[in-house]
Amino acid sequence: MSRLTAGLVSICILSSVCGLVHRAQAAGLVVGDEPLAVQAGAAALRAGGTAADAATATYFALAVTYPVAAGLGGGGICLMRDANRETVESIDFLPRNVRSGGPFAVPGNVRGFALLHTLHGKLPWQALVAKGERLATLGFPMSRALSQRVADSANIVRLDAGLAKVFMDESGRMHHEGEMIRNTELGETLSLVRTIGPGAIYGGILGARLSSYTMIQKGPIALDELERYPPIRVSAQATAIGDETIYLPASRTGSGKLSVRVLGDLAGRDLASMVAADVSANVRTALRGFGVVGLPDDLGATGFAAVDDQGQAVSCAVTMSGPFGSGRTAEGTGITLATAPSSSNVGLAVAFLTPVIASEGAGGTLNMLGAGAGGPDATAAILFMAVARARDENVRGIKSTDARHSVNVIACASNGCAATPGSAAGGMAAVAGQ
Repeated sequence: MSRLTAGLVSICILSSVCGLVHRAQAAGLVVGDEPLAVQAGAAALRAGGTAADAATATYFALAVTYPVAAGLGGGGICLMRDANRETVESIDFLPRNVRSGGPFAVPGNVRGFALLHTLHGKLPWQALVAKGERLATLGFPMSRALSQRVADSANIVRLDAGLAKVFMDESGRMHHEGEMIRNTELGETLSLVRTIGPGAIYGGILGARLSSYTMIQKGPIALDELERYPPIRVSAQATAIGDETIYLPASRTGSGKLSVRVLGDLAGRDLASMVAADVSANVRTALRGFGVVGLPDDLGATGFAAVDDQGQAVSCAVTMSGPFGSGRTAEGTGITLATAPSSSNVGLAVAFLTPVIASEGAGGTLNMLGAGAGGPDATAAILFMAVARARDENVRGIKSTDARHSVNVIACASNGCAATPGSAAGGMAAVAGQ
């Protein structure tokens, strides 16, 4: 068994949503890999926000408390279910290659969540960014999930002045779980994002700093590439399995192509007889069809999901394309740049961003939402759960025991929704009413 597959051999009963964490009838839920970020999302729901508001608040907190996978320099994909219009959209804000072909990606996260908020949010933008800003400026205790991934990435941290300043003390010792850390430069950047909006990064002084830094590093991101970065909003892919419709990222994305192929294969299998290695093998077989064989252990990704009391649902997965991406932080910004998708096999991280939303028929009652991120095993796990829910089969689900492979799920029924973090490394689910 590979090291990657070994991270997903913990088994749980799917009918209890793989270890029930929280249940809510009409309050809303948020689930993700880092507790402080999940709490930020739940706070947005308590303030009367939508699921889109909760996902946006969760993301901006993750940019501070989980930058190994969710930094401002990265990108991702969200699925958005509008309960009123009975539609599911795919919003693609993936990290993209630059014209120069250099090692850095044009970042998409801030533009992507700004679009999500504009389309479906209710709370002020400033309120959703403010929590992340405060965490960066005042400091926060390092979570178990972040501590594990920082420890695994110690060599990357040591080689970058910006990362070392945040995650190491003056003696050169790495910070550990529970220790207070802060990132004042990132706090200042988020202050500008809060007050000016996404244009603070995609133009102006911060955009100029990013462009200048990448030019010095011989991987220039031209200022106009930042200014013109467009998130892409299209209909999600829809696949019917029995009476259920499962929504996946758009087919124009690598993750959309991979996930629909794996979903189709799983739909024809006897799930009750499958174990973790079998589920993962399905994804690896599909990967070989795309010419992909070997992958790094850590692709620098995370996923999260939120549902509100009106049935609006958002599922997102974001990546830096490797832990801390390129491992290079632009001076004076606190922004660590993601690796270009074309750079080696870490660029394949975008293929394993697998947000999922499932409902009874097209636009019917919400049954499930969640996200897998970080590699083929996480994609396998979330799609396995979606097919099992669609068939209403009481089979065993796959749960990650490795912080690098993110699987977070919210499952809904007539008596409410139940959420669980899919990782044993310190993830969290929160009810909006708590």
